[in-house]
Amino acid sequence: MSKDPINFMFQEQVGMVVLNPTNENIDMQFSGVSFTMKPGEKLSMAANAANHLLNSFGPRGLCYLAYGCNEEKVASDGRQRNEDFKRKQVTDFNISNENRKNMNLGYLPPSEKLKEYALELGLVLMQPYAPRDKERVQINEQSSEISSLRQTVADLTSLVNNMLKQKEDNTEEQQKQRGNPQWVKGNK
Repeated sequence: MSKDPINFMFQEQVGMVVLNPTNENIDMQFSGVSFTMKPGEKLSMAANAANHLLNSFGPRGLCYLAYGCNEEKVASDGRQRNEDFKRKQVTDFNISNENRKNMNLGYLPPSEKLKEYALELGLVLMQPYAPRDKERVQINEQSSEISSLRQTVADLTSLVNNMLKQKEDNTEEQQKQRGNPQWVKGNK
């Protein structure tokens, strides 16, 4: 048996075959040993190392190839898990920033990897909190509409006041003309 930890982990006679069917490099670590599995790469490794890595990176698409299994089906399932993982990462980022926006907290910028995932899947990443052009136009239209409504209300108020004053003046004139003996200027 080898004293080198990386050789011990990948000894052919020990264990399990692990496959990376995804289109991305997966950086891993087991027992203090770091390594990268390239897309399409298969590694035979000790069962405890394989189980640990499959538990950690299974959601990202890493697969176990059992003897006699349909390798294409296993790889296809792994690619689907990888796509679901990427989609969830982008969606969670957008939801998190939307929640932060609603709580008046700062915007968290996406990582380069997250940008790659969004581009690959054709998903939109939430942008920093600034009114979008469409929203900005709508806000300006609403502001001008509010100003117009305020002016209309002021005009209507003035018109109603003028009508009430005119009615009061007409009432005084009518009482004067009739010769109402109780009418005294200034009493109403």
